[in-house]
Amino acid sequence: MGFFSRFIKKEQIVAVFDIGSGSVGGSVIIISPNKKPQIISSVRKSFKNREFVSDEFLKKEMLSNLEEVAKFLQKDIHVVPEKVYAFMSSPWATGSLRTINRKRKEGFVFTERFAKDLVKEEIEKFKKENKNLDEIIDRRVVKVLLNGYESPKPNGKRVKESEIQVFLSLSSVETIDQVEDVIMKTYHKNIKFTSQMFADFIVVRDIFDDVNDFITLNIDEEFTEVSIIQNDFLVGTASFPYGKKTFIREISKKLNKDISEVALVLSMHKDSHLDESHAKDLEKTIQEESKMWINSLKMVFRGLFGELLIPHNIFLIADISSRKWFTNLLNKNNFPEFVTTEDSFNVILGDTNTLQPFCDILVGVKKDSNLIMQSIFINKINFK
Repeated sequence: MGFFSRFIKKEQIVAVFDIGSGSVGGSVIIISPNKKPQIISSVRKSFKNREFVSDEFLKKEMLSNLEEVAKFLQKDIHVVPEKVYAFMSSPWATGSLRTINRKRKEGFVFTERFAKDLVKEEIEKFKKENKNLDEIIDRRVVKVLLNGYESPKPNGKRVKESEIQVFLSLSSVETIDQVEDVIMKTYHKNIKFTSQMFADFIVVRDIFDDVNDFITLNIDEEFTEVSIIQNDFLVGTASFPYGKKTFIREISKKLNKDISEVALVLSMHKDSHLDESHAKDLEKTIQEESKMWINSLKMVFRGLFGELLIPHNIFLIADISSRKWFTNLLNKNNFPEFVTTEDSFNVILGDTNTLQPFCDILVGVKKDSNLIMQSIFINKINFK
């Protein structure tokens, strides 16, 4: 009997693609009700390091790596998945939490059709704000309030005021079509698209059910995505173009060194093998670039929080090589205008140690934080 002969009818095989700004990951997973998802194959292909990155370069690298990842999964696991999911991160998608308010003195009946029309109007506004993106991939109502109170079953109720909070994410028709064309060379299935940002929110909220307020930071190669959760609800999202590879590229420019040289220098500095003068120059440059990332994050906080204090808990998703650096930057001393001076942030690492209790991984399969989170998300939305 083969490995797949043990599947019961309700089990499903799913292919997952994680399309980021500096790499493409892929996995094959088994999902089933009342069980943790199981990852049975996993791979990640990183983009080449370049001193200059253009939109055209990123798109070309993304599609090329996506094809390699799909071929690897098909060769590694000789089975046709029942479903295929593609998770899009910045710059391939952008997400936004939208609040739609309506108020009438005479009152009105809140209906499903009324809500759909309002969301449709909001989608058109969102598209106008992002003229290069024209394909909705997420349209998810997060919360409905009637007369100021949350209403889980609002349809048919007469009210004077309503508020709909809806998470929307956009990609482009061209990008979606190109991704579909590449994946369908290997898997001839309809592809379900969603944003990484929304998946992060759902997973972190559910696995930390005792934590009601937190920030999720997903730091990719070229972008950082930020989600804010208060009282278990998504209240804000944003992203900015600075990630791990941005950091390395900017240091390369300032030190006038090739990208490959910078990687070696950083490694030598980490192991205390640089002489004092070179170490001093490098540390100064690192501090300057650290301030750039911190200031970019501060701008996001100002836009999302204003003068309010930010949540104490931060869920950090970053690769193992940069996790420590970003953790060190998340010091309350770097964000005095948003925090009290009593405690440091509670930084929870989105690593395999944190996530593995919620997902099984076949022995010998590479552990990948983003793919684990996406597996948890898929299992939840299929069997909630």
